[in-house]
Amino acid sequence: EEKEQLKNIYRDWFENDIDRKAVKEEMAKIYAEAFTAEEINELNKFYSTPIGQKFLEKSPELIRLGAQIGMEAAQKQQGKLMERLQPLLGK
Repeated sequence: EEKEQLKNIYRDWFENDIDRKAVKEEMAKIYAEAFTAEEINELNKFYSTPIGQKFLEKSPELIRLGAQIGMEAAQKQQGKLMERLQPLLGK
């Protein structure tokens, strides 16, 4: 139940407090720096295909699952991190 509450807090924050227009403008800038106009047109063509649509549909969940895997791996090794940090923290 706490996990669901936490998800709702983050969801509410993201939906209500993030300036999406500003984020989109910044994203457009970095894509313009990374890709030519022709490449962006090719990406648009890809995303309009069935596999491109499936990729767009599945990507958020795959990214979420990948982040979860990374977090779980980091949590398993948190003790080792603390061991390495201890000399610095002890100063």
